[in-house]
Amino acid sequence: MVQEIRNNKKEENTINKVSSLVLGSLLILGLAGCTNSPDSPKSSNSAAATSATQKEINATPTMFEQKEVKNIEVTSVKTKITRAFTKENDMKMFTASMEHAKKMKLLLDEESADNIDCKMKISYQDGSNHNYFIWIMDEGKDVVIGYQKKPDDVHLEGYELTEDRSKQLAHLLEEIL
Repeated sequence: MVQEIRNNKKEENTINKVSSLVLGSLLILGLAGCTNSPDSPKSSNSAAATSATQKEINATPTMFEQKEVKNIEVTSVKTKITRAFTKENDMKMFTASMEHAKKMKLLLDEESADNIDCKMKISYQDGSNHNYFIWIMDEGKDVVIGYQKKPDDVHLEGYELTEDRSKQLAHLLEEIL
């Protein structure tokens, strides 16, 4: 019986030593990848980031109104916070939403001007820009975007987004609203 207890204690000590060795090794390997030094070798995470960046570069460019989109900047009228969207999937969220929206004419009167939630600027690769206004209503279930060709235009091209796309766009803009 005493021999069994000794053998069990030896096994427990061996298991504890092996566990400690494995945990120590994992800790060292984990810390080796947490360096900010530019001279240090790259970890496997940087390879994954490079791969993701490469996929982004190879992605189909975002097109809107027969032009390649460079970026989209959205500024909250209320908070004055601006967010630039440069990732293809984010830019496509805006452009696809507008392409599938119900087109309409909008009048930019005093009341509608007072209720603008965001200003949006789409910059194209050719150097041109288009300015838009965004209204987010009904807790993000209804989003309307208005295109203003000239700064003094009161008659705008309007895009009423579907409910699903409205929710997605409102969610994307949450942090600046």
